[in-house]
Amino acid sequence: MLAILHIFAPIGNLFFNAFRIGVSPTYLWNYWIYVLPKYHLLINVFFPAIAGLLIYICRKWSYWTYIFTICIIFSVSMGDLFFMHDHVSYFSVALRCVTFAANILIVSYVVVPSIRNIYLDPRLRWWEAAPRYMFVTDVSFNDSAGMSINISQGGLFLTSRKKLEESDMLQLSWSIYGYTYNAVGKVVYKSPRSASEGYGVQFQHTPESKKDLKKLIKILHAEKQLDGNRLPRPDDSFLTWASRLLKTGKGLFPKV
Repeated sequence: MLAILHIFAPIGNLFFNAFRIGVSPTYLWNYWIYVLPKYHLLINVFFPAIAGLLIYICRKWSYWTYIFTICIIFSVSMGDLFFMHDHVSYFSVALRCVTFAANILIVSYVVVPSIRNIYLDPRLRWWEAAPRYMFVTDVSFNDSAGMSINISQGGLFLTSRKKLEESDMLQLSWSIYGYTYNAVGKVVYKSPRSASEGYGVQFQHTPESKKDLKKLIKILHAEKQLDGNRLPRPDDSFLTWASRLLKTGKGLFPKV
């Protein structure tokens, strides 16, 4: 929702300003294009849309780039206000300051660890992850043994009594459906949620292992082994969240 608001903000800005000064949106648009400096069009039309895309991307670099982008928009907007007008109204200054303050408050909300982690930790972005399937089978790795819990085209969750550290490289092997699968994996996180240590392992695919995993995923999909716990639920919708927040006061910050 926030990304969409930023992307369409220039349209709202165009209609609001056209109404405020009593001209048509078409007239104001032509004025922006042909009269104002070109940087004005870049900053006030394209930068808000870029900010929206940065919010949607949810990457560590996009988080900081978003902050930088809205600071540029505010600085240029205030500069235009004072240098391009002889008489500046308090309303115009207040409107720009309130708009910028709203962005800062939103960013401050994002800075809360439980929100910020969605941007900085790719494990929490379930919507961009490959479908994960239940896959409980013995797995050997680096002369040790473990058991997989689930698997996707991009990796698997492995439990083992052997202590592993993030960034450890594993030579994985398991046999199922009359075929032995081999893959190289990298430990990307540790999770102590089970009796044995649990590890998220990301595959470092070769063309052959990628092809083999694709076949395995197809078999698991046909057997309806899709892990439903990792799919969005009906109560994940915005309206359900908003209703729960208003009724109970809970849900402002996600539990991760």
